[in-house]
Amino acid sequence: MKNRFSILREIARKRGWIYNPYHSGTQMERNREQSLQSILKRKPYLQIFSTANPGHFRLENSDKGLLILDERGRALSSSHPREEARRLLPADAERWTGREIILIPGIGNLELLAEVTRVLKPDQVCIAVDHRFELASALIAGPLLDFLDRPGSHLFAGPGMLEYLRIYLESIPAERFRGVRRAMHAPSVRLEPLFYQEIEKQTRNILRAKMSDLLTRFEFEKTWLKHILINSRHLSPEVQSNEREGVIAWKDCLRGQPGMLVGAGPSLRRSRHLLEAAHNKAFVLACDTSVKAMLGMGIKPHALCTLDAQKHTLFHFLGADLSSMILFADIVANPLVFRNTNPRGVAFSTTAKYNTHHDGTFGREATPGTDYVETLHGPVGDLQSGGSVATTGFELLRFLGCDPIFLLGLDMAYTGGEIHSTGTHHNEKWLTLLKRTTSLESINQAVFRKREIRRVPAVEGGLTSSDYVLDLYRSWFEDSIPRSGVRVIHLNPEGALIENAERLEDPVAYLNDLPDLKDLSTLLSTSAPLATYAHPANLTLYQDLLRLAEKPTAFFDRYPSTRVLLRRSEVYEARNREKLGKERSEKLRSKAEADAISFLKRALKPYFRPER
Repeated sequence: MKNRFSILREIARKRGWIYNPYHSGTQMERNREQSLQSILKRKPYLQIFSTANPGHFRLENSDKGLLILDERGRALSSSHPREEARRLLPADAERWTGREIILIPGIGNLELLAEVTRVLKPDQVCIAVDHRFELASALIAGPLLDFLDRPGSHLFAGPGMLEYLRIYLESIPAERFRGVRRAMHAPSVRLEPLFYQEIEKQTRNILRAKMSDLLTRFEFEKTWLKHILINSRHLSPEVQSNEREGVIAWKDCLRGQPGMLVGAGPSLRRSRHLLEAAHNKAFVLACDTSVKAMLGMGIKPHALCTLDAQKHTLFHFLGADLSSMILFADIVANPLVFRNTNPRGVAFSTTAKYNTHHDGTFGREATPGTDYVETLHGPVGDLQSGGSVATTGFELLRFLGCDPIFLLGLDMAYTGGEIHSTGTHHNEKWLTLLKRTTSLESINQAVFRKREIRRVPAVEGGLTSSDYVLDLYRSWFEDSIPRSGVRVIHLNPEGALIENAERLEDPVAYLNDLPDLKDLSTLLSTSAPLATYAHPANLTLYQDLLRLAEKPTAFFDRYPSTRVLLRRSEVYEARNREKLGKERSEKLRSKAEADAISFLKRALKPYFRPER
């Protein structure tokens, strides 16, 4: 049986690029074959080319540069490929810092790859893409060998490799990313413009989401860590099989049952008939923003979910009777929520992403501090999130096993020029600001004008107004639905269109035809009420914090989860190391450590100090 390199070697020898070392006896040829094997070990996704038809492309070398000819003898680039490559190289290429991601759409001119490689910094990410899978297969073991042998350089070709590209882009740490630069081979792009447009869209969406996630982390990670440490008091050190304080105990408990996720979009108040039709037919999960609006309609959801760590989250629940509902809360949720509400039970979850890296390894990226909680309690249960409580709610219903999942109140747009449905905390707050010169419409418009507005497809046809953040969440749903493995039905009568989600002609009739839910009352009755536990590990952490206050490095070494408090400073230092110099970098690091220690002491003192 042929090994995984034999097919590629045979293709390469047929093209005349690698010869049998036992016959040729040249050291150079042996080195190139070893290089090919080394590349395939480091970048295993390239093995997809080993079973491909290399096509009928051939090479022609001249003093003008290396030409690729198709089966009809036509060149894929100009007759002066080296000169063309120099023209296509971006004007600012010599000023690249190494943190830019370089995208090369089209590999019809091999000299362009060589020119780009010449100016790349060590380990700088460079991605070549082409719509012709056969062309890449023909070149993979020959002219592209030097390009792929360089760390950070990658090749993706044909529609079948778009998923590999997505996986690789999602594995790039956002800390080392500073924009995208293109070195486009226009003749190649003109042959299949829709393919390259899709590449551009996928790259833009993924990197935009990663940068948004990084900025969110910079702003909230300190608060997340504080809340994780405080909320760990509500997780018992020994979890019994019948306790459901971690969402992991709820996995697949609603398998095959319909679920409904309810957001607080402006169209919610016009969807009461859908909520009434679904109440006994689907497990109704409300986002925290929509709870008051639903209760105002006289409809009680079966459960609600909350994600936000900010203080104003509490206002979504104040004055609301939650005694019949289960509260699914991320471990980073604000502790004030648990102090001032009365849910029937609380189930905590952790946020984590699972990524398959380009080298084939599988990684889990959890919220910093999660590992500390898991040492106290064991696994709590991971949910992936797109940054919004709606995305977390969707993942929760999928985790519970719901199928199909109905989406309602997820407008992802400013339907009718409004931000949220009436009855939400936001509207309650704005109603107190009304006067002769200030109307509810003017308040909505003031918020609207501050956002980065964009026009997106609407569910009723045409376009509707959205913004950068809402469109980011919409893109998350569009990307996640095909991979969810469940049927997703968008019931919104208005708002932005969510591609890949089904639409129904008569949603009320469809909901009425569903069978009633089974054993839901039993399921809800087994939820664990909120309790507080005295963890010796928490007391030890606080004592170490006081004892090592003058030696912060020792504290962060002992509790590596808390190093997230230094992330912003570390990223800034890494990006500006040359400009700052060694002495100033050390001062910034010392100040960041001292500030982090002071922050933790203030945050944990009311909760972790020993009782007198």
